[in-house]
Amino acid sequence: MLGDELEKLYEVFKWNEDLFDEKGKARYAKVYNEISKVLEHKWIQNLVNSKNRLSVLDLCGGTGIAGIAFSEKLKEIGKNTELTIVDLRKSALEKAKEFGKLVLNAEPNVISQDARKLSELSIVADLVLLWGFTTPHFNPCLLY
Repeated sequence: MLGDELEKLYEVFKWNEDLFDEKGKARYAKVYNEISKVLEHKWIQNLVNSKNRLSVLDLCGGTGIAGIAFSEKLKEIGKNTELTIVDLRKSALEKAKEFGKLVLNAEPNVISQDARKLSELSIVADLVLLWGFTTPHFNPCLLY
């Protein structure tokens, strides 16, 4: 099962997923700052300015760091957001729920699903993020 393989990969690959320790906080701050740059893009500004409520999908989202940062930035400018995080790793999604609740005062929707089968979920989103270490979600054999 791909989810089990991804769990094993993340045990070997030292990717900081504890968003509550100092390294995790620094990682979140870095992503948060990068998201600020994304929001400066004219196309993104047009999208954001055209709606009061935005649905954000963080695909292969893991702990949800990008989706949470993006939603936090949108919240700061007065936008309501609905965040959905899709990932196969249930351990990461649990962290996303906990961290999202802390940062956004609302638990994000989390779905354990293979990104290659996203169409089965019939999710409609205004914006989709594919951020970070996503390659193994499509073919983890590339990293072995």
